[in-house]
Amino acid sequence: MFTILVEPYIYDKFLDKVHAHTPKFFRLIRVDFNNPPASFSDLLSQADAILGEVTLSEAEHQQASNLKIIQTIRAGYDRVDLQRAAAFGVAVANNGGANAISVAEHTFLLILALYRQLLFHHHSVVEGPWENRKESNLEMAGKTLGIVGMGHVGQAVAKRALAFETKVLYYDILRADTKLERQWDLHYCPLNTLLQHSDIVTYHVPLSQKTRQMINQDSLQQMQRHSLLINTSRGEIQDEAALFEALSTHQ
Repeated sequence: MFTILVEPYIYDKFLDKVHAHTPKFFRLIRVDFNNPPASFSDLLSQADAILGEVTLSEAEHQQASNLKIIQTIRAGYDRVDLQRAAAFGVAVANNGGANAISVAEHTFLLILALYRQLLFHHHSVVEGPWENRKESNLEMAGKTLGIVGMGHVGQAVAKRALAFETKVLYYDILRADTKLERQWDLHYCPLNTLLQHSDIVTYHVPLSQKTRQMINQDSLQQMQRHSLLINTSRGEIQDEAALFEALSTHQ
């Protein structure tokens, strides 16, 4: 039997789907890694794979001598100690791109909600007299959308931006293929240029040492005062104190 330890979130919510795509010789065992059972050491010794975002200690890796892979169901690797896993010969795989369309659509939901003052109009109807502020609503057409990170999600955003008639600037540590740039009318530029010329800046980057708090006082000061900031990446890529200061001082 090929033994897979499955974290509770996946086991409890998606067990039927997991079983439907799992060969009969695979054995799935629910394990709460935050509150491991008394038999945890024995389970680790049997494990061929782990399904979930788990960081094992060095001692636990030594116990898991048969462990071959840790498979996450999310795009990021940031909740798994990659160096330690590599030291014990354990592969770590993510699920990049699986939720790209969903995140891209959510990005536009946030942009449109802000441009159309959705929360204000909702509360205006629910709580009192209807006040229509349509004269101060904004449209995406003709605006410049700056995409930071042109991975699966960034590309899904760029593709959909065509329908809104926006100009798309983008920055990534790796430039996209020129064919893709032509297809979606993408304009590559340095990050500071993107920040300075975008009406909307949307971040789609993984969390790493290089991206942690990349939204900071310096980047915020480079943005135009009227610009929207959208972050559907990890919360840790932004400096909360810098954001609070920028919003409080209207910078």
